[in-house]
Amino acid sequence: MHAAESARSLMILVLLLGLCLASPPGAQAEPTSPGRSQTIIVRLTQHHWWLTQQSDGQILCTILVEHEALPTRAEIRDDCGEETYQTWLEAADCGDCEPLYLHHIGSERISRQVIVKLPPASVDLYLSDCDTVSGGNRCDQLPTLTFIGHEPLPNEAIAQVRGTVDGITFSCPQERCTIQLRPTGTQGSRISFWAVSTFGDSSEHYEARVRVSPAGSSGWHVDVLSSQWRGTPAPSCAAAWGSLPPPGGLPEWLTTPGHPSDLASNHVLVRLSDSLVRWGAVDTSGCPSGGFMSDGSLNACGLEVVRPVASEWQNRFDQRILAVGLQENVPAFLLKRLFATESQFWPGVYDGREDEIGFGHLTLQGADATMLWNSEFFSQFCPLVLSEHACDQGYSALLAGEQEVLRGALLRTVDASCPSCPSGIDLSRADASISVFAETLLANCNQVARLVENTTEFSPGDIASFEDLWLMTLANYHAGPGCLGTALEAYWDEQPALTWLGISGELEVECPWAIDYVQAITDP
Repeated sequence: MHAAESARSLMILVLLLGLCLASPPGAQAEPTSPGRSQTIIVRLTQHHWWLTQQSDGQILCTILVEHEALPTRAEIRDDCGEETYQTWLEAADCGDCEPLYLHHIGSERISRQVIVKLPPASVDLYLSDCDTVSGGNRCDQLPTLTFIGHEPLPNEAIAQVRGTVDGITFSCPQERCTIQLRPTGTQGSRISFWAVSTFGDSSEHYEARVRVSPAGSSGWHVDVLSSQWRGTPAPSCAAAWGSLPPPGGLPEWLTTPGHPSDLASNHVLVRLSDSLVRWGAVDTSGCPSGGFMSDGSLNACGLEVVRPVASEWQNRFDQRILAVGLQENVPAFLLKRLFATESQFWPGVYDGREDEIGFGHLTLQGADATMLWNSEFFSQFCPLVLSEHACDQGYSALLAGEQEVLRGALLRTVDASCPSCPSGIDLSRADASISVFAETLLANCNQVARLVENTTEFSPGDIASFEDLWLMTLANYHAGPGCLGTALEAYWDEQPALTWLGISGELEVECPWAIDYVQAITDP
């Protein structure tokens, strides 16, 4: 290998290591362009070990490792096979079994060709020439859409940015490209774009949907859906569905307010009031019959005595709900309403119902959906419970027992019950659990996207409105994919579109409680 080529290989390897170290936890790498790799020669020390029996010195297997420490369990299993590995494990824990020993035989310097996957080129999307007014991507004049290509490899550059807008091609030299936006229809324009590198390949071909609509008497509102968009994030789940929000704005239940006080409520919540009394947060002994009726529920006096405490309790988590809504891009009003409907803000177990736990009444089935349909959350949560090796396979590839352990761990995470705590609740755990329910809602968005695609063979955003897709998601959260999937199949028969009105007519037959649930959350 020539010196210049060796130096170039070393630079690329150093760059790659730097990029890996700089990546935040849970970050997912861009798909590598076909053929974007570099073969380098590395020199390393290989250590040879034997696994032998004590009685006769029989060599059961040879283990080759590239570090000085003892071989790991995974390395022993890989080189010796499952049967010998299990024999070694049993011998270590069995006093009467014949011992097996690891013997270091020696080491040698070897050369190895290593294929290094190189970081791919990419393109980011921005708005330019837009004097943004408060309230998101609202511009006082028609803006331009700017594409900026990025080439992470040294001595390489972006040669062109190419793409199509509603089928019409465009191309710009070097790494920057701009397109003058024009008013569009309600479905917006479809854009495909990519970067061409001097390395000899191109980036991934990205997709975007861009809508430009009048914003009141003056100005324009621009909505952009794309994984490469670097402006104000699209509303929650819009990208998963490929669905643009309604041009006139979202209903309150799908928004996040500017201050925790905007989330304040003062509902009469019977189950919450009952929990507060039973856990000693309120004393109703001064009421007739101690504040209870013959059936065990609070009487009018008991409800009146507990009302101030119940009012304070249902609003004490608003600051955390707002913070999670902003952080996870999940509507804070929706979280608040969901908690009011599911648990009446009691973050533990109510009336012994250990199958429905926490603020959002998470179930085993719900925990399963969270792990399966929110891969980013799974990759963060799984290593807290199982080994990284097991988690790297993904949730669906885990053994049934491992999946069961994960589901149980997630249920324990959202259970803030604490008999030794004031009011019977661990408030810090209650606060922490709110983000889990936000992640569960996002998982349900993804599951609904798949249900719609499998049933109709269309992208959800092409055949259903943004609001109707959220209504379907709430039905899926409460009643499960069985109910929603059956309703979708029954309604979808060459229909021009999926509507909540049509789907709810089918739900009325099999799962009417799902309709009542959705209405309870979304009614003004």
